[in-house]
Amino acid sequence: MVRTTGRVVADENQLYRVLAGTDGWIESLGNNPPGTLVKKGQELAKLYSPEFRTAETTYLGFVTSVERLKASMSQSDMRQVEESSRFNEEQLRLFGMGDEQIKQLRETHRQTSVINLEAPGDGIVLSRSISPRQRFEKGAELYRIADLSKVWIVADIHGDEGEPRPGTRAKVRVPELGKSVEATVSSSTSLFDQASGTLKLRLEADNPLFLLRPDMLVDVEFESKVPPGLSIPAEAVLDSGLRKIVYVESSEGVFEPRSIEITGAYGDRVTVTSGITERDRIVVSGNFLLDSESRMRLAGAPSSVTKPEAKTGPAA
Repeated sequence: MVRTTGRVVADENQLYRVLAGTDGWIESLGNNPPGTLVKKGQELAKLYSPEFRTAETTYLGFVTSVERLKASMSQSDMRQVEESSRFNEEQLRLFGMGDEQIKQLRETHRQTSVINLEAPGDGIVLSRSISPRQRFEKGAELYRIADLSKVWIVADIHGDEGEPRPGTRAKVRVPELGKSVEATVSSSTSLFDQASGTLKLRLEADNPLFLLRPDMLVDVEFESKVPPGLSIPAEAVLDSGLRKIVYVESSEGVFEPRSIEITGAYGDRVTVTSGITERDRIVVSGNFLLDSESRMRLAGAPSSVTKPEAKTGPAA
């Protein structure tokens, strides 16, 4: 069982970045600060730009011509007109005009220099970078909205912990709330983060009650397959920095230090590649007493521990 920490992020496949289609000004804003739940088509703000009127004039000129010639058109001509109509409407959508306002424009032929900016989908406002009467430039991000019904969890794992297969189930716990949800390891390749020295494992989780929010820290645990080999309890290893040793029972009541090589850690056990065999009995408790007495004897000092009690166990 691998236990680690993770961070909740919005599913980028369900993340909407609302950008300005041209230069302009904010006429007014709705009551939708970050954290507001919005519905698709809901008005977010009113935008003003002289370029809106130019695009509307072009569109209305096309609509008027079609209405005048509609009765004399063949089916093939009508299909071409519908394609042209979609193109002209798309120009208005690029400025941020929604379907309802385009419909009103087509029916009333009444132009306006103000566009009602609509939410592109259901979600929660993550950021709003505009204020009333503020000037904006083409391409500026006005809103960022995320559908949090599904979220990603980015967990840190070390290379020696083994990378779980896509589809592996994981348990995600929110410590502050005392609640847990299930997540699934995604099919995307884990990327290496140089700053933390870990692999970034991505998990996907359903989030219908919005329990998980972006940037929330969570605990993650999942099962990982361990490669075959010899393993011992991690507490049996004494690490001096230069080498790692364990105490092996060479005969009854006699213990000797043995240098070992470790390749990985899995839970409370470590994998050993050299230094001991599966037939050896090693000290798993009291090894600090043995190590202290051994050092004192090497230094020629009298030992106060004449017969240390050590608990032994076989390597597995």
